[in-house]
Amino acid sequence: MDYLTRLTPNFFCWEKPSGRDGKCKGQLFEDGNGFGWEEWLLKDYHANKNKPEHVCTGFIQAFNGKNQNRAVTTLHLYTRLCNNQSGIAPGCYYLGWIDYVIIENNESLELDEVNESLLNVDVHQFPAPPFQNVKFKVKNVHFHCPKKNKTMSINLDVGQFRFALYDLNTHKNLQSQIKTIRKKYNL
Repeated sequence: MDYLTRLTPNFFCWEKPSGRDGKCKGQLFEDGNGFGWEEWLLKDYHANKNKPEHVCTGFIQAFNGKNQNRAVTTLHLYTRLCNNQSGIAPGCYYLGWIDYVIIENNESLELDEVNESLLNVDVHQFPAPPFQNVKFKVKNVHFHCPKKNKTMSINLDVGQFRFALYDLNTHKNLQSQIKTIRKKYNL
C-alpha cells in the first residue's frame, strides 16, 4: 500500500535536529519542545549511503502506537514549514518516498546523543526518546531536502495537516499531486 505522512520541519536533511526554526505554532510536540523525533530519521541513511543493503532505523510519528499492522510498499513524506530563517515560503512540501518500510519497535535513540544534538540547536528540554519504529534499506530511500527556490509544494485539504497516515487510494487529491510532482521533477 502507498501512504503519505508528515515529518516535522528540518534544515539538516533529517540527519539531526535543526531547532525551532520552521516549526509550526499550536498544540504540537514540535512547538512545545523545539524539535520532533523524526529529525533523526535519516541519520543512519546519511552515514551509510554507500551501502545499499544497509538497514536503517528511525522514528515516524504516524506509527507511534498506531498503524503498526500496516504493510507499507511506499511511504511518501512531506513537511509543513512555518515561518523560517532559510528563506523558504511557509507551506507544505513533498520530500520524496521510502519503499518497503517495516514498522516495528526496536531500540531507542542514545540519550547522550539526543541531549548533545538538542543543545547544539539551543533546545534545553530533554524528554525521554521514544523507540525507533521503522526500518528501511538505504537503496529504498528517494528523498529531497527542501532548499530555497527548489521546493516541491503540495496542497493539502483541511484535516490533512496532521501527523497521520494517509492512504493514497482514499485520498485521491494527494495521489494525483504526487504523480504530478514526480513527473515534473523526474523523480
